[in-house]
Amino acid sequence: RGPVSAPTSRRRSADTRRRTRFQRIVILAVILFAMVFGIAWWARSCQHNRKVETYRTYYAAVAAAIDDSVALGKKVSAIMKDPARLSRQELIAQLDALAARQQEIAVRAGRLEPPGTLAEEQAVFATGMKVRADGFALLRTAMVNALGNKKVGVKDISGLEGYFSGPDAYYQKLAYAPAVAAMADEGVTDVAVPTATYYLTWTALD
Repeated sequence: RGPVSAPTSRRRSADTRRRTRFQRIVILAVILFAMVFGIAWWARSCQHNRKVETYRTYYAAVAAAIDDSVALGKKVSAIMKDPARLSRQELIAQLDALAARQQEIAVRAGRLEPPGTLAEEQAVFATGMKVRADGFALLRTAMVNALGNKKVGVKDISGLEGYFSGPDAYYQKLAYAPAVAAMADEGVTDVAVPTATYYLTWTALD
């Protein structure tokens, strides 16, 4: 066979260069795609983490308010088991302190800033804490009147039960259940929504 002609050699050389350029373009495209995908994944991951942290921070505050309110209910239970063991002054002082404390919890609950999807649930929770604060204040008044020999019957005190159990019932139905569903839709699965059930079985005013 004769030697390869110059035009054929140049053609092969040009083909090689074109093939090399194409391979480089493909490699660059793959690298660029990987970089864009990686940045998008990182941004989405950061956004999700911020969302999760928002839920976690909010519900930590909700749980703290619920626990503080439950602690007050336990103190009322202790008092109502034997209110006569306290002097009139001691009883009034303790009831005053409990009512003031629940009012503080209500104010704190009202100032919480929920994730955007939970505005209605937050309103239910905050309202419930206000209603319970009213219950503590009314209990204090009823007990003071009873000690003052005013016409305060058993029903007047036991009738206040709704101010304490109602917020828990409404929270479980209108805040807890919808929040669990909303968080599932948002892909937030590692944040627990606190329950509020203590006052549903409370017997302090029976």
